[in-house]
Amino acid sequence: MRVRTSLSLLFLACLSAACASIGGGVDQSGVELFDPFAPNWLISEREVDAGTFALSLRAKHFRKGGDGEAFQVIRRRADQLQRETGAIGYRIVDYSEGIESGMPFSYRVSKGTVVLVLAP
Repeated sequence: MRVRTSLSLLFLACLSAACASIGGGVDQSGVELFDPFAPNWLISEREVDAGTFALSLRAKHFRKGGDGEAFQVIRRRADQLQRETGAIGYRIVDYSEGIESGMPFSYRVSKGTVVLVLAP
């Protein structure tokens, strides 16, 4: 019984390490962010040019809920960028959601492009 438990724990540890290494993040060229209000999502941000930001979200493999909150996460980050840069507004010019296949799981993804409206 003890050997079976040890082997089960070893298998789960290897499986979780493999899941963490597959996909390895959202967008390797961007900066990974943490949003405490979106614990089910891995968020990556890349500055395209001055005032334009590309956001990539990937749902975590093991989660409970949060499937419909990707657009709110992007809007919340756009609000933060507006406050940090002193912009007078923002536009979300591109937004998409989907599901990407992976081994051993598939996962939800979302991408958005935020353009800040700078003061004249």
